[in-house]
Amino acid sequence: MVSLAEMKVNTTGVIKQLSGGVQFRAKMNSLNFRIGKKIKKISKSILNSPVVVEMDNTRVAIGWGMAKKVFLEVLNEDSSHGQSECG
Repeated sequence: MVSLAEMKVNTTGVIKQLSGGVQFRAKMNSLNFRIGKKIKKISKSILNSPVVVEMDNTRVAIGWGMAKKVFLEVLNEDSSHGQSECG
């Protein structure tokens, strides 16, 4: 497993764990981040935040601290786009 913060841009994964408190899990649930949800990391900024992901044809931006608490099983890495990652 790898955290969303560490995952490479243009990589798809399945959420396996949300490692935060009750308020964190409630916030992530409201953003549709749920165990078993397939997401793709779209981008991150030079200073690492925000992290933009796509799920269900919707893009969501979350902060770096939140991204460090979302753990995924990586499904694929698109190495042809690995250079588009900033920072």
